[in-house]
Amino acid sequence: MEDVVVIGYGQQKKSSVVSSLNTIGPAELNVKQRNLRNTLAGQIAGVIAVQRSGEPGNDAAAFYIRGQSSYAGGTSALVLVDGVPRSMDDIDVDEIESFTVLKDAAATAVYGAEGANGVVLITSKRGKTQKTTVNFSAQYSIVTPTRMPETLNSYDYLSLYNEA
Repeated sequence: MEDVVVIGYGQQKKSSVVSSLNTIGPAELNVKQRNLRNTLAGQIAGVIAVQRSGEPGNDAAAFYIRGQSSYAGGTSALVLVDGVPRSMDDIDVDEIESFTVLKDAAATAVYGAEGANGVVLITSKRGKTQKTTVNFSAQYSIVTPTRMPETLNSYDYLSLYNEA
């Protein structure tokens, strides 16, 4: 219960927090995905990630905290990376030290109307005094059809067309 939790513009002990928030660390986020929103699906209670397209390059999920609060206005959560508003699409999972989702009115009151749809607090990793280490990560995919249809030449096609 002595853990420190980042909330609003400060920190509190975990035992004194009375609002609804969830925090996950880099171990839970260590799933190689192209997009952070897709990685979060199923990781945090109350967070909904809906992927509406499987189109290459357009696979970012819609991200809601405790459902969609407005159909006419903005429905996206406020994302703060080290206290600065930023898009969640630009963040690499390997850069994240902690990921906190503030879900209810008591937790998001500090942010006013911008926090009405929930707030995501991301703390990035900091540099340390140590020997230089290099990490490399690569992803690739191969797309091939499962079967290729055999096509007719023009003479056979037109012959069968006339016969039909």
